[in-house]
Amino acid sequence: MKTNFTYLEGKRILFLDIETLPALGFFWDKPWETSIMHVVKDWQILSFSAKWLGGSQETQIDHKTDRVLLKRIWKLLDEAEIVIAHNGDKFDIRKINARFLFYNMPPPSPYRTVDTLKVSKRYFAMLSNKQDDIGAYLKTGRKIKTDKYLWLDCIKGDKKASKRWLSITPKM
Repeated sequence: MKTNFTYLEGKRILFLDIETLPALGFFWDKPWETSIMHVVKDWQILSFSAKWLGGSQETQIDHKTDRVLLKRIWKLLDEAEIVIAHNGDKFDIRKINARFLFYNMPPPSPYRTVDTLKVSKRYFAMLSNKQDDIGAYLKTGRKIKTDKYLWLDCIKGDKKASKRWLSITPKM
């Protein structure tokens, strides 16, 4: 496979990953078998990790509101020329844009994206294209497993859970 990465030279390249909280709602029966009767609280961004190519990683978490997180994400995206994220085109970027819209924030300056999930599917016949499995295959590290209780504790604002969340955020 021949690749030419000269177009990356001198560019502001940002690695980005977000985690979201689920929506909160009421339902009559098993939620996977029925419609939600009422949404009490919409989903929101819980945390993000970002790293400039050659720079240090920044991670932030806020279980109450994602407004402050989005202001920081907006600033990072506004400075970026290229944003690299796994499943970024389908998930991270679209979720971020939805929250920008919710807060009536203007779009950041245009940037290109490199979605590593798309790259993996297009160029490699991997057993799995999941980020965790690719990290294991390349021996660059695995995602740290979490359970629903860590998520629930973060939703409740448990400081120990938030601290643990930050400590297990994968290094970029």
